[in-house]
Amino acid sequence: MNPRVGLSKVDESRRLRTISDAVKPSCPWCGGSASRVFFSRGALGQDAYRRRRQCLECRRTWPTLEALDRARFERQLQAEGKTWADVTLVGTG
Repeated sequence: MNPRVGLSKVDESRRLRTISDAVKPSCPWCGGSASRVFFSRGALGQDAYRRRRQCLECRRTWPTLEALDRARFERQLQAEGKTWADVTLVGTG
């Protein structure tokens, strides 16, 4: 057990790994690594998201096409006790 936080090493590593662990694209103009999603378009039924990112250093924007890692997403859903039906808009409208 880790006495500092009361978690085992395995639990602590699971806690630290999140969906945000994915590599984020760097700014094509200044090379800055800090960016935010300015606009996003996509659906869970698709394997990619079109996003517009804004560099937090030079404030310029650029488009990205980011793939959804289905296997990783399904593992995260399973860890949270959810299914695809829980996160999609099945039967609404």
